[in-house]
Amino acid sequence: MVVLGLFGGLFAFLALAVTVFGGSDPETSTGEWIALAGFLWGVTALFAGPAVRILRRTRRV
Repeated sequence: MVVLGLFGGLFAFLALAVTVFGGSDPETSTGEWIALAGFLWGVTALFAGPAVRILRRTRRV
């Protein structure tokens, strides 16, 4: 759970940075920026989702 949480946090930070600052880069088009941001948010969900489910399951018991 700790590893999934750390990777989720890392990818969330990267996704947030790309989402906020990636749109102003003149070398990337809007479509590339949206695809990269969407990919990073998707990877974040893949790591954070199981960590949250494990955390919720352990707190109920």
